Amino acid sequence: MTKKEYNLFKSAQKTAKENNLTITKDWNNSNILFDFTLLNDMKITDFEKNCIINDALKHVCASNKEQFYIHEIDNFTVCEGIAYYTCHKVYNVSGKHLYNIMQLNNIKHKHGERKTVYEQYYNVTETVKNNGYYVPSYDYEIA
Repeated sequence: MTKKEYNLFKSAQKTAKENNLTITKDWNNSNILFDFTLLNDMKITDFEKNCIINDALKHVCASNKEQFYIHEIDNFTVCEGIAYYTCHKVYNVSGKHLYNIMQLNNIKHKHGERKTVYEQYYNVTETVKNNGYYVPSYDYEIA
């Protein structure tokens, strides 16, 4: 298994721009960068991808790496699932924490449909795993 390589910079904004990452802030006002490239391998609608992304930007952080989500698209369609993230902490040479990169590594997604509101949902499940999934035993350091 190989380590995911990012072009790292001291600025979280520059790192996000160079690596096509989404940036947000957590409750402590520190920067979190999200890597959602695993969603590109999924055969789901853009609306469902946006639901996953928006929910992760609100709830996922270094101390909460699992995301449970459920969204009712309309009366006849629903999506739900669980996503797992790996946190890559980025430090400078002096040991100051700069920002975190949250990489989406594993997702189990269900898409449910029904013909009438009186029926149960017919579920289609899609599971996507990152073949290079690992829990890092080290952090990134910027020289």
